[in-house]
Amino acid sequence: MLQLLDRGSSSLEQHLPQVVLDQYNRQFRATTYNAFRDAVQETVPEAEAEFLLNCLIDACLERCGAVRHCGSTRILRQHLGWLKDSATLLELAETHLSNFSRPPDLPLYLELDDLISKLHHLCTVASDLPGWRARAAFAWLCSAEYSVRAAKAVYVARDILSYVCEKGRLAAAHLDLANYELDHPDNEGN
Repeated sequence: MLQLLDRGSSSLEQHLPQVVLDQYNRQFRATTYNAFRDAVQETVPEAEAEFLLNCLIDACLERCGAVRHCGSTRILRQHLGWLKDSATLLELAETHLSNFSRPPDLPLYLELDDLISKLHHLCTVASDLPGWRARAAFAWLCSAEYSVRAAKAVYVARDILSYVCEKGRLAAAHLDLANYELDHPDNEGN
């Protein structure tokens, strides 16, 4: 498996924090991976098997804290669910995935990046919804995102006061927008 990570791409190390790669390598169990690999190779054509094995590796990296692989577990489960032997393959995949968890020493700034990414996604979702409730939710989520960005800035570099103040002002402005929406709801039933 180490060869897969080494051979897969040297860019992995550029995009994945070393703490995540170390956690993956510590928690990798060849027996559970090989059981899944063998079952997949017996069930689907080679190209699809390779895709599913890559999905499993991505899901493992997601469990180890790799933000860039967020959603990989869902994708793996979805693709396995479409197969005729899905119950067996899902069970083997879950057995292998159960070996993996986030490292306890995952730096706070990586956790904050993960939270910022999730909040940004939720802001995008809320911005597409109609009605005053969605606008209020959007404003609250934007405020939270700006607040977390300020917290990250304070944590990683203490000499950027203007950036932190700007994010604080934006967070406060979005809170004001949320409160306005709550005080002035539309009559559209939303």
